[in-house]
Amino acid sequence: GTWSGLTIRGGNLTTEGGELFLINESGGYPILQIDANIVDASAESPVTLVIQSLYGAVLNGQNTYSGGTYISRYGSAYGYGVVANNASALGTGTLHMQGGLITFRSDTDMAMPNDVEIQDPGSIIGVTTQTMATADANFAFSFNNLTVQPYAGVSFTSGNSVRNLKFNGTTTLVGGETPINVGTSSFGVYLNGAVSGAGKLVLTGSSNTTAVLYLTASSPSWSGGFQIDSVALDANAAGALGTGDGLLRGGLLRMSGTGVL
Repeated sequence: GTWSGLTIRGGNLTTEGGELFLINESGGYPILQIDANIVDASAESPVTLVIQSLYGAVLNGQNTYSGGTYISRYGSAYGYGVVANNASALGTGTLHMQGGLITFRSDTDMAMPNDVEIQDPGSIIGVTTQTMATADANFAFSFNNLTVQPYAGVSFTSGNSVRNLKFNGTTTLVGGETPINVGTSSFGVYLNGAVSGAGKLVLTGSSNTTAVLYLTASSPSWSGGFQIDSVALDANAAGALGTGDGLLRGGLLRMSGTGVL
């Protein structure tokens, strides 16, 4: 199709004001595509990227900005969201999701240096052109630490054949109920570090999928408990389920480690 967006190409893009806003409110599918590298103004002036484009934004640069990235449901009002096309697309700071949608695209493992904070319900999608028949079963998009604020919730899905989404740092469920939707067949979400906090994990997803949320580390500081409404929760480390109560309303609780409970 014909590209009808606005593209910023080449060189570096920065600001000395601290916050760099990407704003586009006009009609006609005018996606913002940033091919330039977004960088800090200086070591003393980190840049924070705030995306408020109604039709989303595509980030293609080798970005090194360190002040974090903010996206919101305002930036996903028409279902386009933000697209990150390489592991440095979001710089080195925390991704703050105030709602909205972000898609990560790669045909090889993509390890982002970013922490992720879910402040309002949002969606994280992984997309590759590999097919289920050819994709490496260990193919993954991975992040560092995950924090979910009370009642925020997050949906993890695969755009096609992505096998895994991993958080290799710690996971903090701050409080209240924390809905986590794992909605794609043969899709695994891994929380590879300890889970902590008073939040109650509520696991949901499509009833006709084989998606799994994996807890792979002991979590003695997680007191919120869990509830499984559908799909599968796999606990494969001693103490992975924390110290709270559990409720199985549907789906599957699988304990594949030794001394899990």
